Formats: sequence, C-alpha cells, structure tokens
Amino acid sequence: MCRRAGYFGVILVMSIFVGLTIIREFYKGAQARAYGTGERFHEAIVNLTMRNTRRYGGYIIHFGFVLLFIGWSGQAFSEKVRLPESRIGELKSATAIAVVLWADPRKFYSARVREIAPAVDPVTRTFAVRVSILDPDPGVQWGMTANVAVGNRGASSSAVLPLTSIYRKDGQPAVWIYDQAARTVTLRSVEVGQYREDGVIVSSGLRDGEWVVTAGVHKLREGESVRPFEGGGDGKPATSPARAPASAPAAAPVKSANAV
Repeated sequence: MCRRAGYFGVILVMSIFVGLTIIREFYKGAQARAYGTGERFHEAIVNLTMRNTRRYGGYIIHFGFVLLFIGWSGQAFSEKVRLPESRIGELKSATAIAVVLWADPRKFYSARVREIAPAVDPVTRTFAVRVSILDPDPGVQWGMTANVAVGNRGASSSAVLPLTSIYRKDGQPAVWIYDQAARTVTLRSVEVGQYREDGVIVSSGLRDGEWVVTAGVHKLREGESVRPFEGGGDGKPATSPARAPASAPAAAPVKSANAV
C-alpha cells in the first residue's frame, strides 16, 4: 500500500476513535441526566448541552474539527486544476483522465473528476476542478505540481512539442516532418491549440508515429537531407512519445528529433 494511503488510514482510525469518544460522553451524560430528572433522552441531551456549554459545547467544536481533518487529509489524493468554460463539456465527456507529475513526467496515474466548482472565478474566468488519483504510489507527495491529461473518443490527436519545433510560414505555424525512408524533411502546416511554459500543443496536422524536428528548424530547406541526432551513446534515437497533459485531448505518440 502506498505510504500516503497508510498515513490516511492512521488519520481516519484516530479521527473515528475521537468521534466515538465524544459521542460516548454525550450518551453517558444524557443517560445520567434522564435517569435523575425523568426527562426524555433527546431532551436530556439538549438540556445537558445548554447547562454545560463549556464542556459539551467544546465537544461539539472538537467533533467539527475531526470532520474537517478527515476532509483535509483526503485531499492528499487529489489535484486541483482550472479550466475555461469552453473545456468543461470536454472534461465531463472524457473517457480517460490521467495525472502526470512534473517530478516524473514519464509516469501516468489514472484519475477521475471529483468536483467541479459551480461558479466561475471572477478574476481568471475559469472553473476550479478537483481530480482524484486512483492509483497513487510513494512517488506522489503532498504539494507536488502535476498536469492533467484528458482523453475523448473521436477527439483529434494532439501532441506537446518543444517551442523550438515551431516554424513560421507566411505567418502561420508549421513543423518540419522527417521522412525516415528518404531521410529528408518536409514542411507541414499545423494548428496550434495552446502555447504553454513547457511547450506547445499541436491540435491537428500530425499523425501517429511521425518524426518532428525540434531544433535547428530555421536552418532547413524543403527536401533537405538530414539525419536525426542520436543521444546517450547507446545507439537509440533521442526520441520519446510526446503526450498532451493539462487540459488538452490525449496526445498522439509523435516522435521528435534534432536535425544535424
């Protein structure tokens, strides 16, 4: 079991113990008062609390703190994101949701939507959304930053590419596609869905398995022969499947390469 799950289990057991202790104190006090005064049990509870506010009023406050603590500790398994109104429908109809930690972007955690704010934030004009991680492990810690990937059936494939892979042709975004057979590059127009601090989301124009040049794009010409950069000294291309975390459709595994 995940270490955080163990912590939450301990917190839950302790909270239940404190809650039951408070309920037991009310029961014993009301039972004694009902026996001595002849009041009904529910009347005895009310009168007991009203006549001993410092003690039993404090019990009520303590019980409220127990409930708040349980709710607070349960948030350890959730991530909070903000979405514009135009993406709420996409989130509700999502067939798959995944959480990607910035600390380990290679691992995807299954998740589900737990809560969508009923009102839009007046400053950012976005809705706060809480997403619960279904399969947390010890790598997930409190306070970590993550992206959320949303997948929908029938949605167009998207990919996150480095900003350096975008080339401007007649003022429109484009990328250089590497042909593995001919070992040449071809410029292709694409549609950019969003510019972000960690890259750019290409929402259309790319197909699964294609290679995209990510460096030196302004030095290339149409049909020019290039070879992909191979890093690490292990003979394997320095490429990896590019996915589209955050509030974008599930990414197609478009590969990237540096032209040399």
